[in-house]
Amino acid sequence: MTRSGQRRVVGALALACGVLVGAELACNPSSGPQLGSQTNWLIQCDVTSECGKLACLCGACTQACDEGACDDLPGSVCVPQNDPGVVALCGGQAAEDALCLPRCDDGICESGTVCVSGVCVPAGNVTDEVVIDVGTRFQALVGFGAGIGFTEDLIAEHPLGEELYDVLFADSGLDALRIRNRYEGDNDADLAILAGIVEAASARLGRTPALFLSEGSPPPSLKANGSRGCGGNGDTCTIVQVEPGVFDYGGFANHWRNSLDAYARAGVTFDYLGIQNHPNFVPPAAQPGEACRFLPQEGMEAVTVDGAEVMASLPGYVEAHTAVESALAGLANAPVLTAPDTTGVESVSEYVAPMNAFAVGALSIHLYGVDPEDADLSGLEAIRSLAAELGVPVLQAELRAPLRDTVLHLHRVLTSAGAAAYLQNDLIAKNDDEEAVALVRLTDDGYELLPLYDVFAHYARYTDPGYVRVAADVDGDGVLTSAWLAPDETALSVVLFNPTDAELQVHLSLPSAIGDVLTRSTVIRSVFSGVERSAVLGPLPEDGIVRLPPSAMATVALTSE
Repeated sequence: MTRSGQRRVVGALALACGVLVGAELACNPSSGPQLGSQTNWLIQCDVTSECGKLACLCGACTQACDEGACDDLPGSVCVPQNDPGVVALCGGQAAEDALCLPRCDDGICESGTVCVSGVCVPAGNVTDEVVIDVGTRFQALVGFGAGIGFTEDLIAEHPLGEELYDVLFADSGLDALRIRNRYEGDNDADLAILAGIVEAASARLGRTPALFLSEGSPPPSLKANGSRGCGGNGDTCTIVQVEPGVFDYGGFANHWRNSLDAYARAGVTFDYLGIQNHPNFVPPAAQPGEACRFLPQEGMEAVTVDGAEVMASLPGYVEAHTAVESALAGLANAPVLTAPDTTGVESVSEYVAPMNAFAVGALSIHLYGVDPEDADLSGLEAIRSLAAELGVPVLQAELRAPLRDTVLHLHRVLTSAGAAAYLQNDLIAKNDDEEAVALVRLTDDGYELLPLYDVFAHYARYTDPGYVRVAADVDGDGVLTSAWLAPDETALSVVLFNPTDAELQVHLSLPSAIGDVLTRSTVIRSVFSGVERSAVLGPLPEDGIVRLPPSAMATVALTSE
């Protein structure tokens, strides 16, 4: 049975000494490893000529070894090349040889070195300074998650059962799920599959995950083309008319009320409802798919039919939204109605502008078409301003993007747009999906954790709903960071990403008031260009520096005793 994804976070390592930035080590440094007479021993280096009789290996003056070959470096031992400490020293890469290094299982290292993942390594030279200001606060988290719309059955029927649920929720910390509406009037039994998944997730999280409901198209009976699918038919890829010129907004609204009632009978209630996914999009004829077109307001639009441009009457999103709002009036545990779930941020204000502000419970956006490498963040900042004007949260509800793009999108939308939630399109990839941009790939009898799993874990595993983003000001060469404070101020999670081609050594500075409370720390790092994934490196080193190789992520999780 293949279980390459069978990894667990073993928990925070206990501190032997103080961990706060700038704090003096309370332990006696003379009790640490004795470094012998090699004056270049364990200094930071770039080339071997800096190391005297030693070699520059993984940026430290030391020597390769086999068992017993470190006798001339008192206090050191031969540490295997696959040891987490050697991998950490080598920037998350697999080392070619075992290395002579002092062990620091007690957290103590000689002056000029710090303890990382159980070995003493050279103290760093700061490239970036991150200053946390907990007095400046922004959005409160809803959560991090992904969609399971087309994979509910695969999850529920997987032979690993409980172990898979542990991986998906207990280990990852994911606390938001996006659901595709499966109700068509006679399939209440199918909805019990989702109920089982939600129950399993809730048991592992200790709370019910935030649940988002949407759909690509209403049922065929409500579509002008008589089908959920569309392909280039822009005139009929929309809701049916009950009589010429009168769109069936009432039938559309009743469909949603009936759907929510059916899910409630199955034991599932939703937190957020998007009435139509991508209302501004009609798939091309060459790539048909589920869709239902709405204009921001009912009216006429030029569409292409059989290669010719014609004017077509189309329903309005605002009219449909208003009808659904009315149909849900009085419903117990009614979800928040989001808007507008368009394909990109450039069309959000166009769809929201005609709406009564009170009808928009959350601004739901998708980042398709946004260049994550583009430094122009005005579009995302406009989303934040619009949400502030409406007094609602921003939710990034769908995106299908590869690793680096996802990391950049996460940072940009959380900081520039002030998003309270981020959902990847796919939680699960099927075994034959070679271009998977999901978090977990399922095989017939196992699973594989994909790199995006670790990306989301860096956020979700160390935050909970209600955590508030606080200011994290950067002075340096390019680290991207966000910081999240628990509501009771007993935990702080700082997420770091290095988008550059050079190693960054990031110094973390905390306010003393928080530092006096948050006296335990753990550094967790993933080096996506190497082999290190969600590796627990131990407490924040005495020098307060987190080493970030190119394209590496790290989370510094600080908690009270």
